[in-house]
Amino acid sequence: MLKWPLKVSGMRYLSKLCFILFSMYGCNQSDGMKTYNGEAQGTTFHIIYACEYDLEPEIDSVLELADVHFSTYRKGSMINRINETSESAAVDDLFTELWEHCWDLNIRSNGYFDPSLAPVLALYDFDDISAMDLDSEMVKEALAHTGMHLMSVENGVARKKDSRFEMNMNAVAQGYTVDLIANFLSARKCSSYMVEIGGELRCKGKKKNGEEWVIGIDKPIQAGSRELFAKVSLMNASMATSGNYRKFKTINGSSVGHIINPKSGFPERSNILSISVIANECYEADAMATAFMNMAVEEVKAADDADPGIKLFMIYLEGMDTLHYQSPGLKAQLIP
Repeated sequence: MLKWPLKVSGMRYLSKLCFILFSMYGCNQSDGMKTYNGEAQGTTFHIIYACEYDLEPEIDSVLELADVHFSTYRKGSMINRINETSESAAVDDLFTELWEHCWDLNIRSNGYFDPSLAPVLALYDFDDISAMDLDSEMVKEALAHTGMHLMSVENGVARKKDSRFEMNMNAVAQGYTVDLIANFLSARKCSSYMVEIGGELRCKGKKKNGEEWVIGIDKPIQAGSRELFAKVSLMNASMATSGNYRKFKTINGSSVGHIINPKSGFPERSNILSISVIANECYEADAMATAFMNMAVEEVKAADDADPGIKLFMIYLEGMDTLHYQSPGLKAQLIP
């Protein structure tokens, strides 16, 4: 685990950024905790933390740090430099750590989490919602250039074994960014916090009133207003939710979800609507939630039993009925 202060290529020591003492900006005086809201990584973030100082400038630098490493939308980012080369590229400790985490997650998920799926994802282009036709042979060809074994990361160098190998870490980078901010706040002696980016979150301690952080799980509704299906209390834990009921695209005349099975290269037709995963680290919850969406219900339950490091809440269809499953001991509360 990387420690603060953290130094990486092209970035300053984040610990040397100036504190703004006793700032009133973003501070909620009613509960003694500061709040910071904004936009990052193509979504919104919401951070609540207990600290004597205003840490917004440094939080911004952590968000920037993640972007320059893992954003596929940012020109010149480390991941884009790797994707654009046919042989090798320099990497630093931050990238290496997440790469090693991805290897562990790939093994834990039996290959259902795979950040090397970029050549296949490029065929679908889910950023464009217009209908499209797709030749299965094209998918098969792209899939042949995927697999984490096709790149090694050692001694600060990422080396490709296949020139067409590319990465997309969107299914883990957001959770990892949450962890970076959470670890930074812990290093600044924040006694409690809730860090949320795009629905992926991590909590520490309790709120100032002594209550635990309570997190809602959305009801799987395709359109209209958002409603809660359940809520769960979190303390010193992370949670991420993946769903396949809001974002669709018409491909070869059929409406399919946006989650691609890394083993087949095609969207998974599953009766699972959403899965919320609770783990110590948010990167784990983020990646495993995506991986579980490619499994059958019984596979998910078996994986839950086999992995003591996670708990989960799953909403799925059985015939015309909407059912749910939660890990033993989770104690999520259903919303009437």
